[in-house]
Amino acid sequence: MGLPEKNEILESGGYAKKQIFSDCSVLRWSHSQRFKKAIKLVKKLKVKNIVDYGCGDATFLLMASEYTKRNVGLEVDKNQLKLLKDRFKNQINFEFHHIEESYNNKADLVTCFEVLEHCTEENVQVVLKRIRSLCSENGYAVISVPKETGLTLLGKQIVRRLLAWRKYGSYEYSEWYSLKNFLKMLFATENTQVKRNYYDVHYDGVAYTTCGHYAFNWKKLKKNIEQHFEIESIEFTPNIIPMGLISSQVWFICKTK
Repeated sequence: MGLPEKNEILESGGYAKKQIFSDCSVLRWSHSQRFKKAIKLVKKLKVKNIVDYGCGDATFLLMASEYTKRNVGLEVDKNQLKLLKDRFKNQINFEFHHIEESYNNKADLVTCFEVLEHCTEENVQVVLKRIRSLCSENGYAVISVPKETGLTLLGKQIVRRLLAWRKYGSYEYSEWYSLKNFLKMLFATENTQVKRNYYDVHYDGVAYTTCGHYAFNWKKLKKNIEQHFEIESIEFTPNIIPMGLISSQVWFICKTK
């Protein structure tokens, strides 16, 4: 795929427009760091086949295709799938399937970026089991989720307030914490629980229960991941201060057991 063609496909992605091409410099920088990290891991792990669970507009798969031979995206939104198949219709090393299809071809690397924070506790286990089933023997899984605890939470809430004040995007509809719950998440451990607000979204008449980032605890998720994988490392982006003290994303680099 030539660079002009690749850039044209990339720029036509709905999520890419809101993230890496955002007119908000903070959002643009933060999301760019996330994609750079993902591609760095693809190169480091030397994988050739990828399945991306919850691929969205396939920004990651497109970026990774420079280093891979087969790129498969699984997506829940059928309208998004139609757009993907149209945007990538001339590309031979991409394929896209509905997330509930019985796609079972295994891959060297299965990724899941910014999905699990939107799942109910029951569905987290379902998704992790599916991801494990798609990994080849000795394969890898890379899972990223937002960090909504500690100093990061304080910083994010300040930025969200500023963006809401500017009526930027949907930030004015962000969920706000009571002081009690904010302090719980500020000092959260793997056992900390704050009630999350679930609601239904509909894709093609089918209801899916989901939620926002409010009260998402990545430390609790770690325990769930360990039931299905061996976690080789936990990393953070942007990695400005050691131990991810003010990082916005958490990365679990996992090996099949």
